[in-house]
Amino acid sequence: MQQLNKKPIKVNISVEKPLSLRKDAFNTVAFFTEVDYLEDKDYVFHNLSEVTQQGFTFGSATYNFCRGVFLQNKGVRVVVRLKRKSESYQECYDKRDNSEFYFVVIESKLFGDVYRFNQHIQSELKLQFFSTSEEVGHMLSGSKIVHYWQPTFSQELLYDSNDIVVADSGRFITLSTADKLYRFEEGFWMFDGENGVPELSVYLDDSGNRYQWDWYEFVSLDIQDTSSGEDAFVAWDADGAIPLDLVDHTTEDDANKFPLYYPEAAWIGRCAYIFPSRMQWLFKTIEGVTAFDVISIPLNANTSTYINGDKVTLGTGCTAQGVRIEQQVFLDWLKWAIQQNMWNLLYVSEKVPATQQGLTLMEHRLDEVLRYSLVQEGIQNYKITSRRVYDKVKVDFKFKITLTHSILGVDVIEGVVTH
Repeated sequence: MQQLNKKPIKVNISVEKPLSLRKDAFNTVAFFTEVDYLEDKDYVFHNLSEVTQQGFTFGSATYNFCRGVFLQNKGVRVVVRLKRKSESYQECYDKRDNSEFYFVVIESKLFGDVYRFNQHIQSELKLQFFSTSEEVGHMLSGSKIVHYWQPTFSQELLYDSNDIVVADSGRFITLSTADKLYRFEEGFWMFDGENGVPELSVYLDDSGNRYQWDWYEFVSLDIQDTSSGEDAFVAWDADGAIPLDLVDHTTEDDANKFPLYYPEAAWIGRCAYIFPSRMQWLFKTIEGVTAFDVISIPLNANTSTYINGDKVTLGTGCTAQGVRIEQQVFLDWLKWAIQQNMWNLLYVSEKVPATQQGLTLMEHRLDEVLRYSLVQEGIQNYKITSRRVYDKVKVDFKFKITLTHSILGVDVIEGVVTH
């Protein structure tokens, strides 16, 4: 058998191996979310109304994620891929074509999940973002990933995953709000007798690792009235793995008031709509994102805070490799564009001769991309330093470029006053 060469154009800009991408992939973010109740396919969204039309609930992580993107009104697309409970995020990535998107976020905020997924895609033409309140930046150094940090993530219910106990009769957990304490215990839902049955609760996945809270209403409960002044009890059926029958009760108004649990989605929605070299990711106001008045953040991190009363993004503005976000995206675009332009020549031509004439044709394709990069202010200058035909049927080129940087501050402004 002969191995087919499906990547005839190789571009090396000291980044990673090239991959096929759609042109609008650089304006698209993918969200990998654990869902078992919908058809296993990729869902493409251009606005928030499409999310619920495709079967996602208002209380879902997908709705919250997409809301952050679409609040920016910049035209960034969202691709949602469903991860089954039996799959890892890496398996979810590998099971389908990934040419639709460049930016990617996974639902889990567990550092182990984030790190393993990032290591899996290090050689891919992708840029992963994630957010957390943990100080994990020092463990990310050298990785192609963007870390968004904020000190807390607002939730209606406070939850400690260490409180989860899984037993044959069901899952037991303690949940608390500011003024009440509810507890799942064997056979009973305990609540304060003053307010009766708690109207809303929270759904946990089977592993107990859900960090995006969904609100639910109890459907059928046998309420036992205790007039003794003690806490009332609500019985539930402990025969199944899930103790109570739950139904999503989140309304659109409720969902649109929830804090954004994926601020990085909103950040991508704010910045990924334009040619990458024309966007500086710092000093941006992100609609819907909570800003915190902090003076320090963890290593390799970014956040939203206040400068002169304005809510703006601040931090490294870099990947954990130390590459500025806009430059990383531009370099990945440059690699893709050179590969695509060269391939288009081979594809449309009856023949590209392995001669100086053919070499010149291919050089023109390389020069087109570099000149366009110059116009888009991705680079300050460029020079094609060498070209050659070798092995009779192959060519290679070498070039040098100088990247364009962004002004990020002013150290001193001096003025002279004359009389």
